[in-house]
Amino acid sequence: MSGDLTHRWRLSPLRRVLPFLLLLEAGCLLVAQQAPHAGLVETRVELVPLLFVFTLLVEYLDIEVVYRNRVYDYTINELPTVMSLCLVGLQYALLVRLLADIAFHPRTGRSPIKLVGNLALHAWELTTAYTGIRLLLDGADVRRPTSWPAVVLALLVASALSILVLTVMKTLYDGRRISLSEPLRDGAQTVAPLIVEGLAACVLLALLGSPAGLVLFLVLVFGVLAWFRQANRQGIRHQQLTLLAGFTDALAAQVETSDVLTTVLGRSSDICRTSRAVLVLDPGDGRLTLVSSRLGEQLTHEVLDRTSLMELVEHGPRLLTRGTASASLTETDLSHGVFVPLRRDGRVVGVLGVGDRTDGRTEFDPSEVRLVESMAAAASVALEKSRLLDLARQESEEREQAALHDQLTGLPNRALMTRHLEQDLVGDATTVVVLGLDRFHDVNDALGQDVGDALLRLVGERLSEACSEGGIVGRLGGDEFLVLLPGALEVCMNDALALQQALEAPFETGGVLVDLRATAGVGASEHGYDAELLIRHAERALREAKDRGVGLLVHDAVLAGASARRLALAPDLRRAVEQAELDVAYQPKVDLRTGTSNGVEALARWTSDRHGFVGPDEFVPLAEQLGLVSALTRFVLDRALALSARTGTSVAVNVSPRGFADGALVEDVSDALTRHAVPAGLLTLEITEGTVMSDPAVGLELLQQLSALGVRLSVDDFGTGYSSLSYLKRLPVDEVKIDRSFVMSMTSDHDDAAIVGSIVRLAHDLGLSVVAEGVETADAWLALRELGCDVAQGYFQSRPVPAEALAVFERAWPAQVEALLAMPPARPLRSIHGT
Repeated sequence: MSGDLTHRWRLSPLRRVLPFLLLLEAGCLLVAQQAPHAGLVETRVELVPLLFVFTLLVEYLDIEVVYRNRVYDYTINELPTVMSLCLVGLQYALLVRLLADIAFHPRTGRSPIKLVGNLALHAWELTTAYTGIRLLLDGADVRRPTSWPAVVLALLVASALSILVLTVMKTLYDGRRISLSEPLRDGAQTVAPLIVEGLAACVLLALLGSPAGLVLFLVLVFGVLAWFRQANRQGIRHQQLTLLAGFTDALAAQVETSDVLTTVLGRSSDICRTSRAVLVLDPGDGRLTLVSSRLGEQLTHEVLDRTSLMELVEHGPRLLTRGTASASLTETDLSHGVFVPLRRDGRVVGVLGVGDRTDGRTEFDPSEVRLVESMAAAASVALEKSRLLDLARQESEEREQAALHDQLTGLPNRALMTRHLEQDLVGDATTVVVLGLDRFHDVNDALGQDVGDALLRLVGERLSEACSEGGIVGRLGGDEFLVLLPGALEVCMNDALALQQALEAPFETGGVLVDLRATAGVGASEHGYDAELLIRHAERALREAKDRGVGLLVHDAVLAGASARRLALAPDLRRAVEQAELDVAYQPKVDLRTGTSNGVEALARWTSDRHGFVGPDEFVPLAEQLGLVSALTRFVLDRALALSARTGTSVAVNVSPRGFADGALVEDVSDALTRHAVPAGLLTLEITEGTVMSDPAVGLELLQQLSALGVRLSVDDFGTGYSSLSYLKRLPVDEVKIDRSFVMSMTSDHDDAAIVGSIVRLAHDLGLSVVAEGVETADAWLALRELGCDVAQGYFQSRPVPAEALAVFERAWPAQVEALLAMPPARPLRSIHGT
């Protein structure tokens, strides 16, 4: 069925035009039958073979004329036409024309329908020219000069009618309306040649009476035609070489592949005078890319499955004519053309084809084939250059992509995010959020780096999905991600919280569900308009948030100032610790039952030559960050035990969280006790409950090792950390130290008083002694004594003092105790006992 439909579709143009052609030829034959069997001048039937040869030679001797960079083809068909009509009559003239068309047709390579059309058109031209000459001459002798204008006019009218018939034929064949501009232009271009041909025919007829003159005229005519044709062909070759030079220069100026293709296809058509040019390129994937151009149309791209086209041109150019080409060539949709290979390193990488000539010819002579080969060579060089440039550009883009993107997640890295931020800061306000994954190193340690890398990719994807419109997500490195949010801080805070919440849902990777949490630091453009500075603000806020144990923290000026001060203090603190330039102060502790001294707590103090007095709340955390805390602990421990060795005083030393986790603590304590020959029972180590409970198993083991040395152990800041009461009975400690926040307000706050009383009773029930720090008033001292607290420490008794000032306290304190014992107990405590 489909084959029948295709066949009908192909025949439809023929069915439209064939009846018209047959009707036209029938009409011409009818006119010829009615015409006299004689020529217009004389009847010489013996000249029919000569006129046939003359007509055939004229077809071969076409004339190419270059005008305004265009080439026009002309044949002097009117010369044998007039001579045939005048010498042998219309019937024989039609026979001569018919035989010449049939003999010349194989050279054209055109379809049979074109032959039928040419026969009909030439029959129409002969018939209309014959009729016109007869009517205009009205029996006058053609050889007389006065008759020549009539002959020329008849030829012009016949030519105009032929152009009209040709337009009708094209309209019927193509099935569409043909614009009249083209036939009018063609008609205008033939006026001058027709006049010349008509006059030449008349002159030739006038010379027929002299055989020598006739031979001389024919020799002269054909000589002039041959010379003119050769001269024009030389002009055309020169023009083509000029265009080829321009073609090469134009290609040398192109760098983009698309521009190279446009130049090659467009200029190839102009140089070769064709309406169609194609490039078939082999990208190396087994499929061919067809890029074609037709006059008045843009480039089109198709993909060819067959690769035999490359093989057809492997050994050189390939000419295409109807009925002689392979399927691979006709697949390019050219009816007549020449194909030449494009080579790179001796290998065929493409094909350049030009065809469907605009000058009416179908063949390509050897010089034109060489011209196409030259264009193909230039095209090969240009395409190779553009290919190399594309590769270089691609490699440059890949390097830039690698330089500006995180290799693991593909997200923008710090450099690209800084660039984005610099652009954003030119316009509206921008908020910067740095998110750090909490305890991510534990995931890597437990599940392996491959799982950790997969999690980081998933985190990047989830942040990108949760990011608000206009936001940009990037990775700074490690477990930290950077998000740029458009808008001021107050507008973007909810978005920052949403980013944190987006990471709360479990992540699944490798069949494992992993829970992650993130801490966020926020910086806003109100805090600074330098992109890198703004990112550092957010990073600093993130570090502070992790140190404080909060989920999100916004950068502020106070925080920035504190960080800057820490940077200035760091080198001086390191030198002070390494060179033992710090001091130790001692704060006395008093037994509440007897009022006598119960020892001292050794506290590090630092007075810098450059910074003045620096409080322990400032330099101790800095020592932890600098890795100096163990050295600082050893320094204080050494000074405290030296005092104990001299005076026999019990001393207490604080151990920071990082100092406690240091594996050398037990060894340092043992060495110091041995070095100073101090009984272990005179040393108390104060450790916060948060330090112990952050890792109960490790903390319990360390406490047991210290307890085995014989030192006393105290839980410092008790009541402010973890809910550790269930562990307290398992810890090898000797005392608890109530945090100052409860003690300082216990005489005015019933709840704090209740907490203090509860701690005292609990500790005593467990066999532990109780120390209250932060005792600053007599009422608090008496209240603690009434509650049964064992030891008091605070400013009420004494501020931390140098070692040499402790003797002053020992002398003054007994009198102060007598005054205290004479005071009545504080009123709030009676309500605790219900009295």
